[in-house]
Amino acid sequence: MKSTIKVILLAITINGFVWQLVIPPFEYPDEQAHFAQVQDIAEIGHVPTQGRDTSLEVQQSEIFLRTERDNQGNNYFTYHPERKITYTGTVEGFGEQSIKNLPGTARSTLIKKESTLNPPVYYQLASLFYKAAFNVDLFTRIFIVRLLSLVFLILTAYFTFKTGKLIFKSEVLPLVLMVMVGFMPMFVYASTGILPDSFTNFLMTVVIYLNLNLLKKGISVKKLLILVSVIALGVYSRQQFLMAIPFTLVPILVRTKNNLRHMAIFIISFSFLILFILIATFFFGSVPVIGAFTLPDAHILYRARSLLSVHLLYFVKGFILESYRQTFPWFWGVYKWLSLTMPMYYYQLIKGILILSFIGLCLSVRRAFTTKKISQELISIMFMIYVTTVYFLFFIVWGYLFTKTNNYSFGFQGRYFFPIIVPIMAIIVYGMESILETIFKRFASTSLVIFTLTILVLNGFSLFVVAHSYYVTTNLNIFTNHISSYKPELIKGPIIPMIIFLSFALQGYMLIKLTNKLQLSTRKQ
Repeated sequence: MKSTIKVILLAITINGFVWQLVIPPFEYPDEQAHFAQVQDIAEIGHVPTQGRDTSLEVQQSEIFLRTERDNQGNNYFTYHPERKITYTGTVEGFGEQSIKNLPGTARSTLIKKESTLNPPVYYQLASLFYKAAFNVDLFTRIFIVRLLSLVFLILTAYFTFKTGKLIFKSEVLPLVLMVMVGFMPMFVYASTGILPDSFTNFLMTVVIYLNLNLLKKGISVKKLLILVSVIALGVYSRQQFLMAIPFTLVPILVRTKNNLRHMAIFIISFSFLILFILIATFFFGSVPVIGAFTLPDAHILYRARSLLSVHLLYFVKGFILESYRQTFPWFWGVYKWLSLTMPMYYYQLIKGILILSFIGLCLSVRRAFTTKKISQELISIMFMIYVTTVYFLFFIVWGYLFTKTNNYSFGFQGRYFFPIIVPIMAIIVYGMESILETIFKRFASTSLVIFTLTILVLNGFSLFVVAHSYYVTTNLNIFTNHISSYKPELIKGPIIPMIIFLSFALQGYMLIKLTNKLQLSTRKQ
């Protein structure tokens, strides 16, 4: 088991690094703005809250990389996935040497306002990676800082496995779940750039694991302290992390139902926590430390009475339609500044898998009611459904109040739902196992291998489509020169195709290990 876990984690690591190689600097979502915040902390010790906050070095590189945005927030690639940056025909990018030759003062000379002003934890950690590569060129610093996100992707995959062990009685399904999360293309894309999403996703995965552990194995002071600490750390990374607090309601209420004293203590403590958040929001928003626990966009709460309006029903209808038409493809794969989508059959294949998984879930619930036996697996899946539902309800309520207050929709990108990717994928895996066992019975294990292979194919296909949008992929030499542009000197040239080949070879070996594990598990049964 341990060797298989190590192989999967290594395959996830190399695949994530390949994504980092394929995506040019500042091509992840708002990467230049996030990098600017990291650079400000590393170079000048803080992020200016007023006036200019982005360096000359970043601004000059954006010109050559064509990522400089206009007054409407669009750049050269927005709505134009067919566009590519100018290449020189060598491993050096156009203007690459000019950027490298900028004086050291260009890092701290602030000339425009573009930096993010997010809570500091991720950026403080990222600044340590930046400082570790302080004396090298911009492109090396970018890739070194990107490695922090790769670390969080690996940790997320590991806690996905631990969560899977709590959910499934099978030894193999936690491994399948880890592969599903670790190779989900859009999730890997959103977890390997310079942006706090990777850290937030990791912390939320830990919170979900801890809550499920409380539900399955009971409460202890140590577990509660760790859970509170992780949630607090999450809040200092993204204020929206406050939505993780309701996740603890079910596990603790279930575990204290036979002890009224403990239940009363929890309810009183939870009530005081909500009161503290509301007081912090309306009276202490600007106070250090306490201000981190304020509700985001708190002014919209004054519209809370409108939740009783019939207009909420129309908003929910619109939200569901928007989720299907827009958020769904964004969740499964939209790249290059939201301009590059996958072919229609890509999304149709995923919809087919989701329909089969839903049918399998319904069959499992039906069997539970028919036999009047609810398995521990199903209880865990119901908790995953609860977490997913709470998360969606938060966005529905917040989105409605935001729209009523500002007279325009916020617009939810698919990656906003990646903090709950483990519950979503766990539900899919559970449903697929149920339907495959119902249909194929003796060949269910073989079908599960094919199901696992599907996510690897989707990952490889997405990687090719994204690479093709940036580089010429029909000629190996040209591709090598193009992809080497704006990269650290150590990873220019033929080493890049070699790393890509290694990644796919390792995925093949991983699949063989999983197949052997499935066959061994089937014999035991």
